[in-house]
Amino acid sequence: MDGGGMRGLVSVVCLMFSSRRLLGNDKLPDYFDWLIGTSTGSMLALSMAQGKNLQECFFQYWDMKRKIFLDGSTMARLFGNQVPEQTRNIEKILKDCFPNETFHQSIRRLTVPAFDITTSPGRLYTFRNYAFDKPFGSALPEEQDVLFRDAARASSAAPTYFEPFHYNNRKLVDGSFVANSPLNILWKEYDNFFKYDNKIRLHGLVSIGTGEPALMERKIKELTTLKRRAVHIATVGTLILEQCVGQDQCSVEAASDRCAAQGVPFVRLSPVGVNVRIDQIDDGKLCDMIWTTLRWLYDNVQEVDKLGDILFKLHSDPSQRGRQRRSNTIL
Repeated sequence: MDGGGMRGLVSVVCLMFSSRRLLGNDKLPDYFDWLIGTSTGSMLALSMAQGKNLQECFFQYWDMKRKIFLDGSTMARLFGNQVPEQTRNIEKILKDCFPNETFHQSIRRLTVPAFDITTSPGRLYTFRNYAFDKPFGSALPEEQDVLFRDAARASSAAPTYFEPFHYNNRKLVDGSFVANSPLNILWKEYDNFFKYDNKIRLHGLVSIGTGEPALMERKIKELTTLKRRAVHIATVGTLILEQCVGQDQCSVEAASDRCAAQGVPFVRLSPVGVNVRIDQIDDGKLCDMIWTTLRWLYDNVQEVDKLGDILFKLHSDPSQRGRQRRSNTIL
């Protein structure tokens, strides 16, 4: 599940729409046994691992927006006290959402990436509740356990919005810097199982985005005046931001190609036409975002039905009815 701040509501709506269309209820997350999420996606993944249904996840997001983000300008964030205050806010919210849950208590595989900036250059840091050389559920060292709220805080620590999270003598920030869409993290983890000769089989991969802006022509002019040079600097900053949040879709395309090569069904749900700030707290603009999401889902309902086909094939075997079995389907 992708990062994107308050656009996490898009992810929840995609899951709710899919669950109610395919199952008639909000229990679609129960069909997945490996949850991977970055930034706001980590909060959603851990909420589902905690046992919350999708309706509870939706209202959790909706209610927390004004409890975390302050209605201030960019200058206030950069030069005022807004970042420390928002940091205190998100830590309080996460403590309320995840009081004592830990990774080792979960019955599903959990993966949450963050970005370690302790040294230069920064490096990927991954929270997980499994070992590559052991069967899932094997006892792991207690010191490797981590609280849900700590992993979510680290993976959501977007610079200029929140302070870095200090964990085991490391400074961790938003996992979106290395994997806003954590598909590349999935394949890195998957390949490590094979490296330790602990092979696992994937029966399906579902990627849930937080929406993408519609394609539009970018106007780039010759740098003949000082004003145009200033605009060019802003354009370069936008390009860097687009790369950080994965709007070029390279990781999605690579994951789709690899799934096709290995015969793993792949579904991607991420509405086009969503262009909302990650700290948006205006109810009207968020409702417009949700409406755009629903319109896209209705227009692309065949993608949702592909997910239904995957689940039907996995769970319609008569010999497996009434039995609990792992689907190895990833969200």
